[in-house]
Amino acid sequence: MGSTAGTGSGQDGGPGRGAEQRPLQPPAPDVLARQRRTAPSGEQATPRAGWQERLAPLAQEERMTPLQTPDKCGQSPSGSLPAGRWPKKFEGDFDELLNLVGDFGRFQWRLFLLLQLPFFFLAFNYFGQIWLTLEPDHWCRVPALEARGWTQQQIRNLSSPLETRSTGVKHSQCRMYDVDFGTVDPDSWAPANDTPTVACRHGWAYDFSLIYPTIVSDNDWVCDQAWKPTLAYSAFFAGSMVGTVGFSHLSDRVGRLPVLVLSNIVCGVAGFACAFVSSLPVFASLRFVAGLANNQMTTQAIVLMSEFVGPRHRAMVVNVPLATSLCGGMVIMPWIARLLYHWTYVAMAFSAPMLLTLLYYLLGVPESCRWLQHVGRVDAAVREMRAIAKENGRDVPDEVFESFTVAAKRHHDLEESQPRPSLLDALRLPRLRLRLLTITVATMATLLAFDLIARSTELDLDVYTSQSLLGLTEAPADLFTWLLLETLGRRWSMCGSMVTASGLALGLSSLLREGGRPIASTTVAFLCRCSVTVGFNVLWSQHMELVPTVIRGRACGVANVAGHACVMLSPVVLSLARVDRGLPALVLAAVALLGGLVTSTLPETSHRPLPDTLEQGDAFGHDQRFFQCFWYNPCGGSAEEKAADREMYGCDNAAAAVEE
Repeated sequence: MGSTAGTGSGQDGGPGRGAEQRPLQPPAPDVLARQRRTAPSGEQATPRAGWQERLAPLAQEERMTPLQTPDKCGQSPSGSLPAGRWPKKFEGDFDELLNLVGDFGRFQWRLFLLLQLPFFFLAFNYFGQIWLTLEPDHWCRVPALEARGWTQQQIRNLSSPLETRSTGVKHSQCRMYDVDFGTVDPDSWAPANDTPTVACRHGWAYDFSLIYPTIVSDNDWVCDQAWKPTLAYSAFFAGSMVGTVGFSHLSDRVGRLPVLVLSNIVCGVAGFACAFVSSLPVFASLRFVAGLANNQMTTQAIVLMSEFVGPRHRAMVVNVPLATSLCGGMVIMPWIARLLYHWTYVAMAFSAPMLLTLLYYLLGVPESCRWLQHVGRVDAAVREMRAIAKENGRDVPDEVFESFTVAAKRHHDLEESQPRPSLLDALRLPRLRLRLLTITVATMATLLAFDLIARSTELDLDVYTSQSLLGLTEAPADLFTWLLLETLGRRWSMCGSMVTASGLALGLSSLLREGGRPIASTTVAFLCRCSVTVGFNVLWSQHMELVPTVIRGRACGVANVAGHACVMLSPVVLSLARVDRGLPALVLAAVALLGGLVTSTLPETSHRPLPDTLEQGDAFGHDQRFFQCFWYNPCGGSAEEKAADREMYGCDNAAAAVEE
């Protein structure tokens, strides 16, 4: 730590010498005023030796303005550190220190731009298997007719029986007439109504005019082998379920940045290796490994970004990457696949760029200072905050870092000495137990609904255009989420979006059964995907705000594990389209309705003080009525609410509630 003039140097944030080892604080304004009144005539009282010298740019009271620190209501002005009045007492709070070094300056912009990459890569990893396991149109091979020089279309017309599907009457993909075409004259033979059929005997021929060769066509994973890609899908989600627990625990032990880089490398290596395998056990194992790190590819990026910005910028740094980078990745993926036109090249193109995250160590992406503070590495956190202040052009006195060091170490020692409540302790409280169960069920329904609509390839448009359009929904959905959270609140945003998605899914099911209406079905699918995405985004806000701080990480982890266990059913549900094209959308409607109804019972958290302890979590929202809506209103609310929020925040309440 730096030294203070006239006091010597110290270690670990303390003064170098003196009877009391405490962080140096500037004198409070009332003390200065009292000193001025009692000073001899013609003499001006001053702070302790060294303060005016070190704080010369800040000590001219004629030019002083209030220090721009965020208040508890979230009113955080922007701009560089002004020549402002020193706070009455620097409490050593991290958010206060962040405001002093710059809560959204040059450093935050650089970090924000660098951390866009994982959002692109999430799209490649999560949706990549769609483009590896597409099923081209196919029919039974007939070598005897191929030897006669017949075209595949002629062979199909003669050897494949007609069958009725949801899209109309078409040639069978899995059966052929039970005729020896080597002994009959194909020019004069024609099938009768009672001509027997058999399963394909000699493999399949494929039409690659629309869909390129995939691992499905290379290995004949069709017809009675069609369950194999579904198994690989389920293996991916099984990996996500395991990885949510494992990588989350690892990030608490080794830090956010190593897990961010490691998760992207794991997904990149596993995805790249998929291009060189054809065995189902190996392919499914690699998809399992890719699923292990899937959730942490962007989770740690979001944590890093949100922990280095002020409160009023956090919604932006979470939603903008989703609306731009993730959306962009989903939009361009189909056309990359169409351009490369072979599944092995697609696998390599989607996976190799993930290794670029190794450059984060060379480009100066820092470790989370909050994590460093949490694990007791306060000196490392202070070094990073000094570097941030320098990059942002802020001149922060050494005494601020010394005060923060002492306070942070004291807080860490206090945390280490106190027992941590367990999930079992939370389950003993009736309201909190029901709320955790509700959040878990809502997570299962929402994740399943999202995956069902996101991976749908049974639309009437070609798969490239339809998937690109569905990916485009991410941008308006994320921005609309931002608007809803700031106006309507959490509960009715979540409930309304999922119920709307349910109604749209019913309409989509009807349109797909009818067939032949590509514009209508794609439009309804687009709106349904938007609604589910809004619900998906709002759900994570409810996770963070409804679960008490002391068990938040563990409780949300359990909900995510349950959600990914439920999503393992998604490939099975999507395969029902082989029976009826409208069945997956019908299941989606039921699941979305369940999610909407369940979340309607959760209390509103918008602009409300959030629970930290188990007791606060159990009592939170007990006085809210069901038909009650909260919206942002700085001047609204009852006198009791204003008094309570004034005590909590230091200002009037920011929420008003009315009966509908």
